Amino acid sequence: ITVGESAWYICEAAREEGMQEVYHFGDKQSALNYLQAILESGMVVLFKASRGMHLEEMVEKVVTGGDDDG
Repeated sequence: ITVGESAWYICEAAREEGMQEVYHFGDKQSALNYLQAILESGMVVLFKASRGMHLEEMVEKVVTGGDDDG
């Protein structure tokens, strides 16, 4: 899963290298909605981002089951 305009290129490169389940979202809320829909108890997710993306906010919402609007 990639998030944000600049991350689109990462997603495309992964697809070009043969990865099939690669998803891109333009914003954190869309990515959060997707993650919350697919995650099951016991799954492990690695978040990697620049500090400017503030994905720690999204991580907290994934862990607590909340949404990303504040």
